[in-house]
Amino acid sequence: MILRLQLAVLLALAAIRADGAEGAGGSVAITSDYVYRGISHSRGHIAVQAGAHARASENWRVGVWGSTTDRNDWNQNSFELDGFIN
Repeated sequence: MILRLQLAVLLALAAIRADGAEGAGGSVAITSDYVYRGISHSRGHIAVQAGAHARASENWRVGVWGSTTDRNDWNQNSFELDGFIN
């Protein structure tokens, strides 16, 4: 599952770069714990996180961010993927 997330983000970055979008970028990180608002979403385990963004026009940016998760709740996904427009 980690490999799929990494591949998706790398492909998104490649597509942004291939298009020549000005203001494009991204990040990749390995963290010791994925904590959001004081709650661990990786139950104290390592999380791989990556994101990509690009300027769609002068006033708009679009992007995607994702992280591996290890939550033990009703949502049995092993990753989180968030898109954004701002």
